[in-house]
Amino acid sequence: MALNTYTSLTNEQRSYYEMLLIKRLLPFLPALQDGQKGTVPKGKGLTVEWRKFAAFSLATTALTEGTPPTENDLTITKVTADLDQYGAWSKHSDILLVAGIDPVLQEVIGLHGEQAGQSFHSLLMTELASGSSVRYADTATSRVTVAAGMNLSMDEVRLVVRDLESNNVPRYPDGYYRAIIDPKQAYDLMAETGAGGWQDVQKYTSNEPLLRGEIGRAHGVRFRTSTQAPVFAGDGAAGIDVYAGLFYGPQAWGQRDLATQTMGNVNAESNRGVSVHVVPVDSPSKQDPLNQYGIAGWKAALVFKVLDSARIVRLETAVTA
Repeated sequence: MALNTYTSLTNEQRSYYEMLLIKRLLPFLPALQDGQKGTVPKGKGLTVEWRKFAAFSLATTALTEGTPPTENDLTITKVTADLDQYGAWSKHSDILLVAGIDPVLQEVIGLHGEQAGQSFHSLLMTELASGSSVRYADTATSRVTVAAGMNLSMDEVRLVVRDLESNNVPRYPDGYYRAIIDPKQAYDLMAETGAGGWQDVQKYTSNEPLLRGEIGRAHGVRFRTSTQAPVFAGDGAAGIDVYAGLFYGPQAWGQRDLATQTMGNVNAESNRGVSVHVVPVDSPSKQDPLNQYGIAGWKAALVFKVLDSARIVRLETAVTA
């Protein structure tokens, strides 16, 4: 007599649905918190202008008695940028919302919020990766000459700090510059634990508040990591990837959005900030006379712009394989 088994009786089989969705793996987005922020009011156009008065030249020549010196002339420079609009949306059916076993609309809203935050951070990284102040690791003189083994080191960090200090770039009120590096660069840097080397955040002896995502500090720089830091794929020597660490002081870049279409305050961990617009399935229209689908999406008008290239240095390195 044949043995009846679970495997053979397919009509007895079913899947157990775990009532807990697997969380998405999200990047850490730290840079959006450090720009010079602002919102363009309604009726003020789409072009943003930042202005700076140039310092007067030093007056080191002795005056001639009775003769006024040449007067100082004002020099005003400006940086301009135009806001662009970005956005995305999706449609979901009434049947999906009613019959689906997952909280579809809740997840859709979360997906759009994450997409928006990651898109904003990507636009910012593209802008910062195009800055003119750049240093290449070791003996490299250009991106294409960055070779395997030219990794991020304490010597490179000290050189970048020297560059910032030589440009009279002030530090943040806590007395430090800031850096955003790739986790692969952090792996190389954290290996240098000798005197004056890397200090893990767990070993801090002072009580100053930590930056969100701070992993440690060295030579007057507080470090955070992000997988969204700039990477130039295949642009190094022999086709290796080149990783760009960003080191900066205050007012290195500006970020502006538009009233009623703001980017919101993007959370570095959840990636969400922008308001997600939802049109419910029960909203009739000529295109959907039977209320068969709903819509979710987001839009924002914004721009990111390097305001002073002297305030931010891009350090391009290789990483340990």
